[in-house]
Amino acid sequence: MHGCLDSGSVLVAMNYNMWKDLKVPYYPDSVINMESANDRASSTLGCVHNLCVTIGPISLFLQVHIVCKSPFNLLLGQPFLTLLKCQSLDLLNGDQQLMLTCPNTTITIIIPTQNWAP
Repeated sequence: MHGCLDSGSVLVAMNYNMWKDLKVPYYPDSVINMESANDRASSTLGCVHNLCVTIGPISLFLQVHIVCKSPFNLLLGQPFLTLLKCQSLDLLNGDQQLMLTCPNTTITIIIPTQNWAP
């Protein structure tokens, strides 16, 4: 699964259809109201508690809010970026890489990024 990084987002969110494919429970009592980039207000359907996400040797547990309609499968906002002490590495050729550090083991890895198109 690919995620879309958004440093302006205060949550980690997942598209409803992706959630159905994962077959994990979400908790409808964990609804939050949010405002999208186009100033539309909506509520999440609920939250998947402690979804295990693995990136290379790093495993972490995220609180992932389910949204009904979205152009992304997985939106990785500030909680993800902060937890992994994410640093953006901008290269001279225009590529971008991310340096991620595991909060439990202090293992640091670098992963490539790619342009996102809905």
